[in-house]
This record gives sequence, structure tokens and C-alpha cells, in this order.
Amino acid sequence: MRIFFTLLLIFAGNILSAQPATWKIDYSIPGSYYNANAHCPLFDGGFAHFSSFSPPPYTTTETQLLKTDAAGQADWTTSWSIPVAGYVFGTKVLQLPDSGFVFAETVYQPTAATYTREITRVNAAGTPLWSKGFESGINTINITVAYATDITASADGGFVISGDAIDTTTFMHYYHLLKVDAAGNLLWSELYNYSMGKSYHRSLDKCLNEDILITGEWLDTIQSTGYYPVLTRVDQNGNFLWSKRFFNPAETIQTSQGIVTTDGGFLITGTRYDPQTLLGEPFLVKTDSMGLISWIKTYRVPGQHAVGAKVRQNSDGGYLLSGDTDTLAFLMRLDATGQHLWTKCYPGIHFADLQLLNDGYSLAGSNIMTQDLVHIKTDTNGVTLCGESMLAIVPGSFTLVSFTASPYGPLPLINQNTGAPVKNTDPPVNIICSTVGQQEIEIRETINIYPVPAGDYLVIESAETINNIGLYNLAGQLLLKDNSGDKKIILPLSNLPPGMYVIRLQTGSGSFCRKVAVN
Repeated sequence: MRIFFTLLLIFAGNILSAQPATWKIDYSIPGSYYNANAHCPLFDGGFAHFSSFSPPPYTTTETQLLKTDAAGQADWTTSWSIPVAGYVFGTKVLQLPDSGFVFAETVYQPTAATYTREITRVNAAGTPLWSKGFESGINTINITVAYATDITASADGGFVISGDAIDTTTFMHYYHLLKVDAAGNLLWSELYNYSMGKSYHRSLDKCLNEDILITGEWLDTIQSTGYYPVLTRVDQNGNFLWSKRFFNPAETIQTSQGIVTTDGGFLITGTRYDPQTLLGEPFLVKTDSMGLISWIKTYRVPGQHAVGAKVRQNSDGGYLLSGDTDTLAFLMRLDATGQHLWTKCYPGIHFADLQLLNDGYSLAGSNIMTQDLVHIKTDTNGVTLCGESMLAIVPGSFTLVSFTASPYGPLPLINQNTGAPVKNTDPPVNIICSTVGQQEIEIRETINIYPVPAGDYLVIESAETINNIGLYNLAGQLLLKDNSGDKKIILPLSNLPPGMYVIRLQTGSGSFCRKVAVN
């Protein structure tokens, strides 16, 4: 499998300033469909991206871990598949104190109709250390389908995996939790459901005292009144503590995530559907430490269907909310009471994950048109200089009532097995385009490229000496280069077929990149 990516790298701030680096990066696997799952900032300033992709002929899905440096350039990439036709779906990646990584995934083998939850640990270079699989064992109900959807690290060095479990005879849906030690050995597993409905797991977080917060949504199968958020708190051994359901029969709501806030309370996000227009609008529900509602806010994008995806709490107590419309992704800044401050939008992208950085924000998602993996790094105002703009938001609210819910269970669930995905070996990632933000704008003003579109030749003139220049195709292959060190360089193009190419050059002030058409 050959992997390449198209990189549009932008550093916000000129060459003399110390402004944070910002960028928009596209990673692509030829012919494959990418699905961004999660990413995390690393101790060395780089990033780890954990994604799923489907290569031709699209009968399998693999997972990929991509490690980049602090400038977004790939250090290494590795992927996992199963030896027969099947699907591997990733969840979340965590960096560990030894700079290694751990992630969870679901393996589905259609021929055997089996679902296996997997947890894999690799070292700082991506080399596997161990991988453990868990299947549904003998239990009092017929759980044969189960998914891993989230993972968190415990203070004792172990890990908790959460997700959905389905009874294929009654089609009831349950939450499941399983705890493993630092070597991946199963310590306990629990299963939870609620009467008169189906429970769908959405996210996992740790409380301030190592209790576990499960956020999901509940479908009332008796009254068929729709989906509603549910918060469930269990202790670090999986023992049930309490659960709150949030209900209003006049509302239709989809839940995407819940987090623990610094005051010991909780915050839920997702999508609320307007009863008149039926268009979605992101919402936040803030509760105290017992799940009692403090406030509810909505954030409507006029005339568009918008969904809330991920929420994080900022260092000042405010919040960052990411989401999508049909044509763009957005990042919303809110204060500690949920009041809207600003929203930036990024066209052609759907976000999957949001992380906070010391100097800005990091978002991972997918390109709507190409299905490439996209990484956006912004400053603290959501700025990348990659074509983002302000997005108008109309704040609002609605009403929910919280009440205590009692689950069925917990019930024992899991058997451990040795099945695990197979690690693939991938070639290194090639960077075919690298530009530099406001610095790039300054460089651009001193560079003249003509004719456009190009014919038999391309002329590049610069006020500074061009140290090196390269012409690449869109597969990342270097076709022409010139290291003569001149202020005017002529590249012969007569042997190239018509199409789009990428020119990359380096001067003493920085680098510059541009796509050029050749007729």
C-alpha cells in the first residue's frame, strides 16, 4: 500500500515573530476512503492521528496510526488489518507516559459474523508491544454484537474501554465497560441497560476522583417519543452510582459527547432538531456533579442544518464546540455560561475530533469531496489563514427535565481471546506541498511565476535567491528540481502531460508552495 498526503502548511506570523504555527493538512491514500476517528497532541509537539480507511476493492477497512512532528510532517505511519475480508474500526488514541500509544478498535469478520473489541499498545516508534481481543462470552442475555467506541487511561496504569452491546434476539442495546491492566489483561466487565428503551453509548470520561462518566442516549421504545441524553456515573470498579435521563416529549435530540468539567459537573453536546424547520442546531446541557441541569443553550446556523460534534473546556473555564453543516465545519468559542463569543467556519470539511493546545486548537476530520484525512491547527482565535471565515450564530434555548434512571445490571460479559489485527508495513509519507502563512504571504509578494497556465516552460522569479525548487505531481513524485541558486529559474515542461502540478521552492526567508496548471 502506497500512502501520500497533500500538505498545505501555514505558519501564522511572519518570520521575525513568535506567533503559533497554524495549518491545514490533507492526507490521502490513493483510491481509498478515509474516516478520521481521533487524534491527540504529543509531548514532542507533534500529533498522532488514528483513522480508518477502506482501500480498493472496498471489501475491508483498516486502521492507521500516523505520527507527525510539530510542523505536521510525517515521522512514521503504520496500519492494521485482519487476514480475511473484514472491517477494523478505530476509536481513540492516547499517548502514554513512556511516549508510546494505546488505542481501541472493533474488528468485524462477516464470514464468521463475529465482533471483537481490541486494545493495542505500541511504543513511541509505532512498533506493537501487545494486542488483546475480547469477545462476548456466556452471559444471561444473547449479546453477540458489541463495539468499542471509547477508551480512557486509569491512574493505576490500566485502561477502560466502553461501547455498545446488542442482544440479537431482542435487539436491545446496552452500554458495556471493560477494564484491563497495563498489560491488557481483563480485570472486569460490566453491562448496563434501562427499562423500556434502548441505550446507545456515545463517550467516556473520567471524573475528578477516578469515577467514570458514561454519556449516551436513550430511545423510548414504549412511547416512541425519540432519543434523549443520559448521564451514567460508575465508580472505578464499574459499580453503578447513579444515572440521569433528560426528557421532553416535544423535543428530538441526538447526543454526541459528554465531558467532566473543572467544577466537578458535566457538559453534554449534540444536535437538537427545531420543531418547526426540522433543521439541526448544536446544543449544550450543563449539569452539576449530580446531573441536575444548570443551563441549556442552542446555537443555530440560520438556514442550515448544523450538528454538534465535540466539546472541550478551555483553561479560562469557557468552552470550545466543534461541529458541521452539510458544506463546512465550524469551531465555536463560548464563555463559562455558554454565551456565544465567536464562530469560525472551514469550508469543505467535516470535523471528527477537537483538542486544545497551549497556543490554539487542533481539529481532525475529513475532506467532504475527496474523503481525505484533514488536520487543522488554529491560533486561539480559530485563525489558520487557510480561508476560514466568521459564521453567524443565533443563540437560543429549550427545556429538558432530568429524572433518575435505574439500569438493568451490571451483568458480566466478556471473554478474552488472543485474536488481534495484523500490523501492516507502510512506506514513508511524502510531503508534496509546504507553504508558510503570513511569512508565505510576504514571500509570495516577492515571487513572480509565469505563464499561467504554463506551456513548454515555467519561469520563477524571486527578489531573493531561490536555494532549491522542485516540481511534483499530485502523487507526490518529484519530477523536476533545480538547485542552481539563482533569482530566476526556468523549468522545462515540454515532456510533461497536461494537468495539475505542485511547485515548491525555498528561499532564505522560508518556503513557498503553489499549484500550477500545465497545458
